[in-house]
Amino acid sequence: MTEVTVETLRENIHRLLELVAEEKRECKACGATIYFVVHKSGKRAPYTGDALNHFIDCPRAKEFRKK
Repeated sequence: MTEVTVETLRENIHRLLELVAEEKRECKACGATIYFVVHKSGKRAPYTGDALNHFIDCPRAKEFRKK
C-alpha cells in the first residue's frame, strides 16, 4: 500500500484545481496564483493552490468584496 503524505495530497489538490478551474491567473491585489472555480450556484470563487478560498488568505481581500 502506498503511503499518503502531505506533499502527495497537495499535489493531488493542485491537479484537481487545474482540471476544474474555469480560469487560472494571478490575484490582482497580491500576485498569488489563484484558480477560479464555478460552484453549483453559478458563482465563481477564487482558490489558492492549497484549495483555500483566496478571500480567506489574501491580505487585500476587502478590496474585492461586494458592498
